[in-house]
Amino acid sequence: MTIRKAQIGEDEAIHSAHMRSIREVCVHDHGEDEIKGWGYRECGSRWTHAIQNGLVWVVEHEGQIEGVACLKFGDVKAYVLSLYLTPVVLGQGYGRKLMTLMLDISRERGVTQVELESSLTAHQFYLRTGFIDSGPLRRIMINGYLVSAIPMVYTMS
Repeated sequence: MTIRKAQIGEDEAIHSAHMRSIREVCVHDHGEDEIKGWGYRECGSRWTHAIQNGLVWVVEHEGQIEGVACLKFGDVKAYVLSLYLTPVVLGQGYGRKLMTLMLDISRERGVTQVELESSLTAHQFYLRTGFIDSGPLRRIMINGYLVSAIPMVYTMS
């Protein structure tokens, strides 16, 4: 297995891994109703823009993309937009490696805080990596369905 930067043209494969993670992993904590809109979205162009900016990494296993991480920078903050793994690579340390990579890059760019919206599934993982809750549980509308999310923040030391 390899962690590498995403390449132009991998949009559909990245999107597929992202949706599989939601449908096959997050469903256990979020339930079918939340997954209906969240885990069955169209690919669109969002991955293309993120890949062009060089802030998308993938976990590749046997020629297939099985995980994705995406980071976005603001003025003094960074935002983890995605960190999703399929069951093929889940529990093997790739989430931690991807998060460490994103935090290191954020630190190098002088970012003071990294924010994200955690799924119920990933909440404990983010707490273990040093994030703290920054607000109460929210319900975000995605494709006409409410999805639970927990705002979190990591402050650089």
